[in-house]
Amino acid sequence: MKTYTRDEIKQRITHETDNGRALVIGNAGLGMTAKFIERGGADFLTINAPAYYQMRGYPPITGCIAVTECNELVIELAQRMKNIIKDTPVIAGIYCNERAYGDMTEYFERLKETGYSGVMTYPTAAMEEGVFRDYLESASGLEMEMACMKRAKSQGLYTIGFAMDLADAVTVARAGLDALVFSLGILKEDVKMPVEEAVDRIRAVEKAIHEVSPGILLFVAGGPIRGAAELKRIFEDTDAVGYMDGHFALPLVISEPIAQAAVSFKEKKLN
Repeated sequence: MKTYTRDEIKQRITHETDNGRALVIGNAGLGMTAKFIERGGADFLTINAPAYYQMRGYPPITGCIAVTECNELVIELAQRMKNIIKDTPVIAGIYCNERAYGDMTEYFERLKETGYSGVMTYPTAAMEEGVFRDYLESASGLEMEMACMKRAKSQGLYTIGFAMDLADAVTVARAGLDALVFSLGILKEDVKMPVEEAVDRIRAVEKAIHEVSPGILLFVAGGPIRGAAELKRIFEDTDAVGYMDGHFALPLVISEPIAQAAVSFKEKKLN
């Protein structure tokens, strides 16, 4: 793993976008996924608890509940992958909460020493809604996460926020983070969302966040995005600059080809 400064990451991003190329954040839960995501040319790799549990066969939401210490897990996973990932900037998906962890200054330095170039709020209170979200907000909440991310940014880490609705997206923008991943949802009804509706939602978000923070980059994820066709439409009709792959679509990328291969082998007849 190679550590990059915020300025170096911005230069890499500018080089891609100035040449009309979309940016890709790839989720890596295991060394094999990291290896092939990098080989495919992703601009960022993010290592986080949801991706780790997803690659172990569990629902990604497993990484968002109290089954492990997610912030220590990303350090452990980076140590396992450090000789696999060569040149791609790696982002730590963490629960950024100083009420729970105390002053995270030392932790952010540990992340840099491990090889991380940035941090992303993943898992985050922004992934939840309803009564559970109310409980999270009473204990910590997105505003506290953003205060913690400001500290990370001041220590030279590239910062990426995560949101699933307009209000949370604006909260991320007001914090002055470098980028936002806006998820179009993870439920079955979200996957069935018309692309036209997704475009409208993204346009509303980009307008709101750029009024607050003109320089923030917008990535999209989830919802009806299942491949290049949907992304092409979104990139043509919005100001989004990139896509976070593997958010919850990773099973579509990996499981279907594996299952199809198994079926094709099983269909072969014996003499």
